[in-house]
Amino acid sequence: MTNKLFTILVFAVLSVALISCDSSQKTIEIQKRVYTTAIGADDYATALNAAHQIVGIDKQSTYLDSIAGLYFLVGNNFGAEKIALECLKLRPKSIEVRRVLAKAQKNMGKYSDALLTYQELIKEDESRTLDYEYSIGECFFFMENFQSCLEYMKKVTDKEQSTTKEIELVFNQKRQKVSYYLAAMNTIAYVLTISGSPEQGISLYKQILERKPDFALAMSNYEYALKLEEENSKGK
Repeated sequence: MTNKLFTILVFAVLSVALISCDSSQKTIEIQKRVYTTAIGADDYATALNAAHQIVGIDKQSTYLDSIAGLYFLVGNNFGAEKIALECLKLRPKSIEVRRVLAKAQKNMGKYSDALLTYQELIKEDESRTLDYEYSIGECFFFMENFQSCLEYMKKVTDKEQSTTKEIELVFNQKRQKVSYYLAAMNTIAYVLTISGSPEQGISLYKQILERKPDFALAMSNYEYALKLEEENSKGK
């Protein structure tokens, strides 16, 4: 091969590589704009598609983190966990990704795994201590470790911001926002009720419903506690 022919071939290869690189960068920029617009419109399906296209070109892009979060938002907890674990191989200290991981694991019933993640987060992210303590309490509840559950729910109610900061609960396929204080009090009352002290639970439910009469979950639990107390009275 002559030097001239070799030079031509090298130039051609470099030109193709540069064109390909330029094309990929343009695709990324276009998809970033699509992603931003879609997120603004709560169009998570389009946002997911755009993020996947970006990551398809740039494997280490932080848009991989966004995919994990979006999977969680659309209810794909399995996908959220899977992608979050991939993200953490690249960015093991990411608070946001670990939050997604913990929430997805909790939703899937992997309470022990979620608990470990939340216990790490609570040491590193003081800005969300209230949320982490409530979530840890939930994990202990579903693991039937009621003593630890009560301990963490009490930590929640002891915090002043628990009366003003809200959490969204789901009951009978309906969402309702209540303060962290009332949500934690509801759990405490329920644990007391099922642990043999329905009268204490009833007392707490009355306090809760005085503060928020339309708290659907608390009302349902209150009715259950009344029924349980009545059954206990008949059995004596």
